[in-house]
Amino acid sequence: MSFCRTGEEGKDKIVFTTEEELHEPSKDVLRYIDVLIQGLDSKEREPEGFVQKNGDLNWGCSCLGSLPTGPCGLDFREFQTCLNNSKEEGVDCFEPWQGFSKCIKENAELYLKPDDTDDAVSGETTSDNSTNKNLT
Repeated sequence: MSFCRTGEEGKDKIVFTTEEELHEPSKDVLRYIDVLIQGLDSKEREPEGFVQKNGDLNWGCSCLGSLPTGPCGLDFREFQTCLNNSKEEGVDCFEPWQGFSKCIKENAELYLKPDDTDDAVSGETTSDNSTNKNLT
């Protein structure tokens, strides 16, 4: 059985739990989600995409995967924010894109698929004579 106590100075909460409880979904989290969902009308329940109705970027969108939080997350967010706010259709976002592209290359083991090659990233012709777009 789990229990909770307030830490020193009342600023922290310490939760003790059993091994079995660690392998079960959190009942508190599920209750919280239910309360949130019940408080929304049907239009608000519809999932939003990356760009919300008010124009803000939804960094929690599942469509982004781990890009906003990975090693290149800051560069990615700067680039996407620039694109979203660009008055010149992204032409003015070359510098943030360059930073993001550089980070992706530096962390290729995390971001590129095993079958991706340097040729595919650099835009050189592949063995089947097709040319990939240059990412640099």
